[in-house]
Amino acid sequence: MAARTYEAPWVPPLGEMAEQTAAAVRLRERCERSGGGSKGDGTVTCYWTLELADRTTLSWPWPDPSGGVAGVDRYLRENGPITVRHWQGTVYQIVTNDGHPYLEYSDAAGWERFRQRIWIWAGVLVAALGTARVALEVVRLQSVVSPGRWQGTANVLDGVTLYGGLILPLAGTDRIWWSVMALGAFGAAGSRLS
Repeated sequence: MAARTYEAPWVPPLGEMAEQTAAAVRLRERCERSGGGSKGDGTVTCYWTLELADRTTLSWPWPDPSGGVAGVDRYLRENGPITVRHWQGTVYQIVTNDGHPYLEYSDAAGWERFRQRIWIWAGVLVAALGTARVALEVVRLQSVVSPGRWQGTANVLDGVTLYGGLILPLAGTDRIWWSVMALGAFGAAGSRLS
């Protein structure tokens, strides 16, 4: 089951992505503040979205491209119509009206693969901890260790596998995260029955 969470990151080639040409586009920025108190300090994270003429809204592949949102928006309008290739709601290539690629597929695809790798390794870690939790319960059921021993470790492993397994589907991929959640549920059920 742990092996099923580890699949090579994948982004389709440009030919398999949706393609749209738009004369009027609008680039928007949305910022969210997290942490800090009433003084207004904390972390500010900004996201960009590209809205095409037909109201299709696409995510920009990385949060902080150079040039600032106003400058990039002006550039895209001045050099339209632009051709946009996108996949799963994210922009992967933008080509201006003179055939010049403004946003390159390789850069955006590399960013997406990096994001996928983070989620894969998180899934493998949660699956490994879930497997360790099941192994610990088997050892305890065989009375090799006293019932109260390692209870703190067992509780931590329960929490990590159950909560981690529930968070992993937010990765938004088609990886089989149910296997991780099944390991966590099995380990937790075993600990309650012993």
